[in-house]
Amino acid sequence: VNLEATTEYGIAMTDRHGKLLVASKGFVQATALDLPIKQVLQSAAPGFVDLFAGASGNPVYGFVMPVFHVQRMQFQQPVGSVIVLLDPRQSLYTQLENRHLDTKTDETLLLRKHDNSLMFISPLQNDFALFHQIGNDARLAEILSWQQSGGFIQANDYRGTEVLVTGRPVADTPWFIVQK
Repeated sequence: VNLEATTEYGIAMTDRHGKLLVASKGFVQATALDLPIKQVLQSAAPGFVDLFAGASGNPVYGFVMPVFHVQRMQFQQPVGSVIVLLDPRQSLYTQLENRHLDTKTDETLLLRKHDNSLMFISPLQNDFALFHQIGNDARLAEILSWQQSGGFIQANDYRGTEVLVTGRPVADTPWFIVQK
């Protein structure tokens, strides 16, 4: 994979204590990586780096994989980890784009709980900022779809536009996907 040299995306390896050993050019170990690396090293299972704003404000997400001694065949503790940080604008977000319907209200969103609000972790229409948060206004379509997972609801969305909405949790992530 040829990655553009930035401070936000790339690949790296850590030792068994989470200390950075080697990384692609410009890779910076953000504090958002500390917990996923620690969890992977303790559990010996693959991990997920939740979406966060990188140093320049750009969205970042990724994966952490444990590394084991190759000579030993039985289960063991990792000797380190491999971290891959990706740009969701080049991978994840393109999967959310509508390519089939031409409607004024169509939008697919990723959300996650943040304190007492919901945070939009995918791009929004009408120039709302990434990581925009909305309070627990139970009348908004996004909140209702979270509360009534899998059902269909007709309500106003964050733009004040009436929409038909449904949503579901995304497996193995803290995310929730909403389709309007």
